[in-house]
This record gives sequence, structure tokens and C-alpha cells, in this order.
Amino acid sequence: TEAPRNNPQGATRARGLSSPNLSRNYFVSDIPIDSYITDAVTVSRGPNALLFGVGSPAGIVDTALIRPNLRKASNKVEFRYGNNDSVRSTVDFNRLLVPDKLALRIAGLIERERYNQHPAFDENRRLYGAVTARPFKSTELRANFETGRNRADRPITVLPYNSVSPAWHAEGRQGFDW
Repeated sequence: TEAPRNNPQGATRARGLSSPNLSRNYFVSDIPIDSYITDAVTVSRGPNALLFGVGSPAGIVDTALIRPNLRKASNKVEFRYGNNDSVRSTVDFNRLLVPDKLALRIAGLIERERYNQHPAFDENRRLYGAVTARPFKSTELRANFETGRNRADRPITVLPYNSVSPAWHAEGRQGFDW
């Protein structure tokens, strides 16, 4: 089928059932999981997966997204080079606009994965932003967004097979007489 090529994360089966639901901060999402903005991953199975109506019997995989830190500014830049000239670069900047009151976090991803099977590839460009405001000690307001583009021609995962009838071979591979 084409499902694994078009949606690799949705093609994974759990507990012998369908694929688990994917969520971000417990909101159902079909955005692929990526480590550049992931703070934690929680996998729930069985009855726990059905809590609050967001899970399925197959389970739920929830990702907690990174949040701005109100106490410390930080910078992180990563670059990775891999097989077949694959590259991945990420940035993560946390800025204090007003210490202990207002912070902004921006993260970005540029990735090009290449495979042994040519011309297969997977390109990702994503940008994430989050803001946290704490106007009072007991009140915290958070907002985030993500935008991106994914282009891919993923490898064919279906193995070749012989669909020719053994009887045709036994008869000497006769052509059809129209």
C-alpha cells in the first residue's frame, strides 16, 4: 500500500491494532514528531490511552513541546552530516524579553535525507515559535505556532515478487492467441 510512503508515522501499528493517535500537549495532531522541538514523549496504552477522549484502543503518543524559559537566555545550534550526503541543521534560541515575566523561543529545522534507493529523498523545513508571559505569580499565559514544508519521494518499501503463474512457465511461456 501507499500509506507507509505517504505517512510513515501513521503506518506503525500498536498492540496488534491500528496506529496510535499522535498528540502535542494532549491536542490531537497530524504534524510529524521531531526532536528539534520535543521536550518529552509519553506513550500510553490500554485504558490510560482513552482518557479525556483523545486516545484510541491502540494507544496514544503525546509529545510535550519545548517552552520558553523565563529565567535564562540560551542558544543552541546543531549540524549533522550522514549517509548519502544527508544533512540536518537545527537552531534553538530562547530570549528573555522581561526577566521572570516574558520570554520568547524560536526553533528551526532544515533537513534533507537521502537514501540508497535513488531518487528517493525527504526534505523538511520547519519553524517553531513560542511565547510565555507571567503577568502575576499565579498566572502564566502560553502560545506557540509551527509552520513548515515537507517534500518527499520516499523509498519504495514493497519488495518485488513474482506474479507470473507457474502454469504459464510449465506450458513454455506461450503467447496469447488473439
